[in-house]
Amino acid sequence: PTLQSDGDGNMQFSDYGCWINHSDKFSADATITIKTYADSNLTAHFEPISRIISVEGTLSWPRLVVGESASSQFTIRNSGNSPLNVSGIVYPEGFGGAWSGEIAPGQSQGVSVIFSPARAGTFSGDIAVQSDATAGTPSIPVCALAENVYTLSGMSAFTQLAENISQFTLPKKRGYWAGSQVHVVALPVTGYQFVNWTEDGQVVSTEASFDLTITGARSLVAQYASNTAILEAPGVANFGQKKVRSVSYRYLTFNNTGNTAVYISGWKLDGSRNGQAAFQANWKGWIAPGASQRVPVRFKPLRKQRYMASIAPLTTDANARVSAVRVLGAGR
Repeated sequence: PTLQSDGDGNMQFSDYGCWINHSDKFSADATITIKTYADSNLTAHFEPISRIISVEGTLSWPRLVVGESASSQFTIRNSGNSPLNVSGIVYPEGFGGAWSGEIAPGQSQGVSVIFSPARAGTFSGDIAVQSDATAGTPSIPVCALAENVYTLSGMSAFTQLAENISQFTLPKKRGYWAGSQVHVVALPVTGYQFVNWTEDGQVVSTEASFDLTITGARSLVAQYASNTAILEAPGVANFGQKKVRSVSYRYLTFNNTGNTAVYISGWKLDGSRNGQAAFQANWKGWIAPGASQRVPVRFKPLRKQRYMASIAPLTTDANARVSAVRVLGAGR
């Protein structure tokens, strides 16, 4: 005869006890066919149906840029004795995925989770698995961070003061996390002096290097001006009449009206006969931008005559503009 076990909605035929004949395990099949050679006493064993769910894994994401996406994965495990049917998964804000299906007893299923933030902030909550599980923990916590990234672009502007013309470098761009501080540095440029940093025509800093807080998209321009060394002095210096071979001094004031320091290494004297012998200027040194320097000029007439000369400083900067001073005197 063929024997078939019947259970109810909460029980299922046991794979472990199954059919028992006189205390001996007879078969693990729910339906069996036997031949009768002697009396048999068969018992069908049943056990409760179980679909035990567990959600495992560590969901983690790096700090993500708003508008971008990244994935991680967790595992749904069925530790019961009956197939587990997953009908859907509920995700908190910022997270998503799409999987449903059946998980056999003792088996597991990997599920991908996409983190795709639409705003900046911390996203957290529980991912809940909807199923027909009879026991277990059907959820797993998630937490991720999203922040805005803003572009900082920088370029340089070089002004030729004499011609009043500007030239520009191509801008360079880079993204930074919102709220971060960026150390901005204007590098030295041969032939130019750093002036300031500007943004939309407004001065941001007069320091060549400073810390900038990124609160939004920023665009900085490093302003440079061409080096100018301009020495200006009074037009005429008159010693008047001095006794032959006597020595007298006058001070000439030279002003550096440029934007770079000037080094005076010597003096150039052009003049009438014996003019160079009559006038001398021996001062050497640096004159800073915007500074003035009083230079002593010596006059010693060698004979009774009029002396006239042009005296001009010699500098190490070939592009420096210097003013000559006309010096006059006479011997008596």
